[in-house]
Amino acid sequence: MSRNSEVITVVFPIYNKQKTVKSSLISVLDQTVKPYELIVVDDGSTDNSLSIAESVLSAASIRYQIVRQRNSGVAVARNKGVELSSTDIIAFLDADDEWDHDFIRKMSSLVEKYPYGVLYSCSHRIRNSYGVRDKVSNVFTELEDGVINSFFYVYSKTSLVNSSKVLVRKDVFDLVGGFPEGVSINEDVFLWIQLSLAGPVVYRQEDLVTVNQFEDSSRIGRRGKVPYIIEYYSGRKSEVSDQLGLKDLIWRICYSHVFQSFALEGKRNAWAIVRKSFLIFPFRSLFFIVLFFVPSGISRYLFLLRKRVGFSA
Repeated sequence: MSRNSEVITVVFPIYNKQKTVKSSLISVLDQTVKPYELIVVDDGSTDNSLSIAESVLSAASIRYQIVRQRNSGVAVARNKGVELSSTDIIAFLDADDEWDHDFIRKMSSLVEKYPYGVLYSCSHRIRNSYGVRDKVSNVFTELEDGVINSFFYVYSKTSLVNSSKVLVRKDVFDLVGGFPEGVSINEDVFLWIQLSLAGPVVYRQEDLVTVNQFEDSSRIGRRGKVPYIIEYYSGRKSEVSDQLGLKDLIWRICYSHVFQSFALEGKRNAWAIVRKSFLIFPFRSLFFIVLFFVPSGISRYLFLLRKRVGFSA
């Protein structure tokens, strides 16, 4: 282990987040236990995100660096940050989310208690137009701190990991190839799957992160694209069958994206996902055909109703 094995590098990608980048960065600077370093990677922002970040960090008492690159995607930005890091443990935070003050301290204690883990996560709360809601704990009240023995099963039911609440081991991150570049949807989910296949996933049952889910240019820009998980496994069906629970996770991803596409993007975009889904789930995907006979207005209404009911449940 290197001399920096007990400390953390924070990788912070930015792309056109001028409304939220300040509060996100302040949540890093206000940690009760400071990170060893903060690496900000601006992915070619065209708004004031970078200047806001520079202003916030100008008075920072922690070690940091700001890297600028042409717009290449969040996967490239995160990979660049990891490449420049000098610690064994990496944390990621998106520029529209926020950590609680004790995030690093409590997640570091999880690493110390379970040093053999490769991916560490916690519960989080969601803030959107409907309010604020605990995301994981209300769904899986039986989850306890420690190693997740049925990672794919639990992940298929709830958002167990995401790109603002995980810590990863740098050597294993490098071993599995990091985030797949050139991908705009599910690049993070693909990495979590690869890491979980490489070693234990460790979880803390406590909300330590607020994930903001509001429409912006980056979210809208992902519409109409086939999620990478579906694209990847549509040509590797045997890999799905070999891993217990992985099939259920991929089906959940197919279902949620197809339903969302029907509701918000139209039948043509939905068909691109359905076509790939048939290659993985030839029988289950027959269900999607029914959706083509549902009027678009009804699809949208049902989608928004499901989202609202699910949020308030």
